[in-house]
Amino acid sequence: MPALTTLMLDTVAAERAVTAGALLNTRRQAGGALSIAVFGALLAGDFASGMRESLLLAAGLLLVVAVGAGTLLPRR
Repeated sequence: MPALTTLMLDTVAAERAVTAGALLNTRRQAGGALSIAVFGALLAGDFASGMRESLLLAAGLLLVVAVGAGTLLPRR
């Protein structure tokens, strides 16, 4: 998350940094709550298949975020 925070706060004007930080924190908390609900729903049925689906979903999302970060972060 620090890379995302830095990227987002570097792209907004200084007078809007507090609003941007609050928006990022709110979305982070909402995403955490949503992911717990989704993974809990996947595990509610058959535990083994739910765990497999949850892990595949988490791996896929991690890959998407890694590719997105690689393309959005500036090169040094």
